Amino acid sequence: MNKIGKNMLIAGTVLCVVGGGMFAVGYFSGGKDFTYASRHMYISGGNTSTDENLAVMEKQQIDSFTKLNVDFDDFDLDIRTSDDDNYYMEYKLKKIGTEDPLTWENKDGELILQEAAGGCYVVFDLGFFQTMERSQDEKINTVILYVPKKAQLSNSQIQLGDGDMEMKHAPFNGSMEIHSSDGDVFIQMEKGSTAKTDIYLESTDGDVDTEDIPRGKSYSRGDTSVYENRVDGSAATLNVKCEDGDITLTESDKRLLYIMNRISIYCI
Repeated sequence: MNKIGKNMLIAGTVLCVVGGGMFAVGYFSGGKDFTYASRHMYISGGNTSTDENLAVMEKQQIDSFTKLNVDFDDFDLDIRTSDDDNYYMEYKLKKIGTEDPLTWENKDGELILQEAAGGCYVVFDLGFFQTMERSQDEKINTVILYVPKKAQLSNSQIQLGDGDMEMKHAPFNGSMEIHSSDGDVFIQMEKGSTAKTDIYLESTDGDVDTEDIPRGKSYSRGDTSVYENRVDGSAATLNVKCEDGDITLTESDKRLLYIMNRISIYCI
């Protein structure tokens, strides 16, 4: 290595050490509180299980609803069957600063879920300092709704950014439209209901998995994967379009959710 190269290497190393030291001094001498409060930066040591880093709502009964209005940027949405005739919700969401990451209300039978606006901030995830692992059964940054078997949802709208959407055991009696940018979409319908549903699934860069569905056809247009099952015009319809996300459609014997009228899910 020539003299100039050695000098540049030494200078770079010194600047990195000095910069790291200045960062540590500033952060632990008061900068920590400012960055958390201002939401400019979030630092994680890889152990996200501490209560101070999470907004937690244990499984709690909520009022019934017939409409669902969701606006998420990063959170996932998981809709499950309830063990009784009541509605429940639970979540564990990462906090940036002191602001609540989620606001929600039930307004005249419409459940409104809104992720807090984040602005622009820098995230440092120091996962190599992790000292304990979280159980795989615990979902972080996922809002879980428990809906009775005979729930009737109408004219609902769900907007997701990078998050995924999962709905199990769902027969469709109306129409559902799903548009996803980066998130994956998983839908499990009642066994036999796909044959009676007008279905169109399209993913530009992702995969479309319908191997458990007994009818319909799959094909490709360049990098775009498509599945469709066309029935008469009076049938319920399911239209899913993804850019980078994957689409999975399966059937199950178990019943969860009666989807009435029109439900639109937008993942932007």
